[in-house]
Amino acid sequence: MTPSSRLRVPLGLVALALVLTACGGADPEESPTTPPAPATTAAASAAATPASSAGTAASAPAAPESDAASAPSVSAAPAEAAEAGETPAGGSPTADTPATAAAAAAGEADTSGPAASTRAAAPSRPTRPAPVAAKAPASADLGGPKAGVAPADTPVVVASAAPPVVEKVSAADVAPKAPAAPKPAPSASATEASARPSSSAAASSPAPAPASPTAPATHADPVAEPDVDCRVTRCIALTFDDGPGRHTGRLLDLLSAEEVPATFYVIGRSAELNPALIARMAAEGHQVGGHTWSHPNLTTLTPEAVAEELRSTAAAIRAGVAEPSTVRAPYGALNEAVLAAFGTVPGSGSVTWTVDTRDWEHRDPASTLTAVRAEAAPGGIVLMHDIHSTSVDAVPAVIDHLRAQGYTLVTVDTLTGGVPSGSTVRGGLHP
Repeated sequence: MTPSSRLRVPLGLVALALVLTACGGADPEESPTTPPAPATTAAASAAATPASSAGTAASAPAAPESDAASAPSVSAAPAEAAEAGETPAGGSPTADTPATAAAAAAGEADTSGPAASTRAAAPSRPTRPAPVAAKAPASADLGGPKAGVAPADTPVVVASAAPPVVEKVSAADVAPKAPAAPKPAPSASATEASARPSSSAAASSPAPAPASPTAPATHADPVAEPDVDCRVTRCIALTFDDGPGRHTGRLLDLLSAEEVPATFYVIGRSAELNPALIARMAAEGHQVGGHTWSHPNLTTLTPEAVAEELRSTAAAIRAGVAEPSTVRAPYGALNEAVLAAFGTVPGSGSVTWTVDTRDWEHRDPASTLTAVRAEAAPGGIVLMHDIHSTSVDAVPAVIDHLRAQGYTLVTVDTLTGGVPSGSTVRGGLHP
């Protein structure tokens, strides 16, 4: 090989190396000066994700391949929140959020998807008004045209539908009990003579004759109704429901001793069994009104059945030689249909109350008096029940309190001036 040839070979190799370097060089493993490429695969795929899922994919951090199966799906949380009707954090409410919120306000969770949300947003209209719940309808505004009266065709829900106990009262519980007369003090001579009886006198004196039997009194003297004008006088009326019963005779004794007239709203079935007590009420100057035959919730009956409850009770009162005047609906449950039925029966003006002692519930004389103290007002009507002994026990203290407050106690007819059939009153005349 000539010297020029030996020189051309190294130069060719140098030129080849320069060409290879200009074309990119060797593999990375053979070029330690070349830095590793950054991991941009996730970012690139996120950039290629459609707009509807870009926020979800971008918010999820990259996880190792081995943890992908066990790691929770972050993108599922917003979807679950949307199905539950919740607003995602930092976002706007979903399309069905208003319907879901309405369901939540009604105490229900919407988990059935968009179809259920659409149904909740457009509920069906009810065909009847919702029931009106009231413990004492007479003291509440139920939306009707009169106090204590619900709108037409709106049922009144009462706390209890249990009728009072009906029983025939014994003759001993009917007859008035006269207060025992005090025994006269014996004279000194009579005492001394009785201390030293003569045996001969004792032997010769005849045996005392037995007292001749007398028929028991059927009633006490009538209570005079006060001649007052309740428009200028502080009047109040005591009324007693659900009798007559075994404690009614004792109540009549108390009213007679206090010279207080009252008004009794009697159950027809009880009146039929105890005509002597009805006769005694009327003979002693009290007003007798009807409280229906069987104590039903009248708003659940037909108008014909309501009228029959009143007529049957009025007949039982007349059988006891009393004239019925006014009625009281059991539980105070009235509506326009019931009042219209009342208008078909003479003497059936409706009377409710202003003072509810709730004596049937607590059975405590002190609590009965507390209710009267708190709620009594001129023109007031006090509701009590003569079938409970504890109610009768409370009457003397109630009368004493009302008199101390300057009230005159009268019957409902005197307090109201009369109530036409088919109308209702909650109280009476007052200054």
